[in-house]
Formats: sequence, structure tokens, C-alpha cells
Amino acid sequence: MAIKKVKANSNSKWPSTRDASGPMKRSIGILNKQKIQSQDADGLPESAKRFADGSRYKIEIPSVEGPAAFKTVLDEAKKHKLIIHRISQGSGIMMQTDDEIKQMVAIGKKEKIEVCLFVGPRAAWDIGK
Repeated sequence: MAIKKVKANSNSKWPSTRDASGPMKRSIGILNKQKIQSQDADGLPESAKRFADGSRYKIEIPSVEGPAAFKTVLDEAKKHKLIIHRISQGSGIMMQTDDEIKQMVAIGKKEKIEVCLFVGPRAAWDIGK
């Protein structure tokens, strides 16, 4: 996911995450009800960094260790009306069969979700010398 720098507060289809009526409305409301500050007190400027598509944030679900887990993540995301941009699988593709790897890639392609599969397992899994 490439990050590009744009002017803060530029005209973008992506509303500010600090806007109380924007994408964080529900979270800001929950924090306010609990008298918890919802942003930095020191008035830091909003970041000007954006992803290549102009978005301010992406959602990644880590440790999705196989196709069954991937399907469960998708089911839960749909229940909660969440858009997942990327999943990652950390224990390593050597822990999966070729068919499981192909299934994960196919699910990602179908759902337009980036799939990050890592090499693993590494030295900690070995008997060592």
C-alpha cells in the first residue's frame, strides 16, 4: 500500500478522521460519553500523508492463519459493516498446503482484499545447532 503526501485539508472524498460528523463519528461519540478525550490535546496538525487512493487509513486484520479464518473474518466484517483492506498471515505459508494458499489468494482476489502471506517458520521453529 503506497503512501503519498498531499496537502492537509485538501478537497478529497475522504473526510477528516477528526471531524465529529465524519468516519469516526461513532467512536468520537463513545469516547465523549465516557468523558475520554478523542484527539490529541496539543493541537497537532492533521497528517498530510495519504494512501495512493487518497484514503487516510486502511484496516488490516493480522494473524489470519488460513482460508477458514479468512472466511470468518469476512463474515464478521459484513456483520459489522466494516471494510477490510488487507489481511496478513504471520506463522508462515510453509504451515499451509498449496491448496490453502491458493484458496486464500482466490478469496482475496474475489473480495478485493490484499493478502500478505509470509515465509515462516523461522529459526525459533527449528531444532537449531
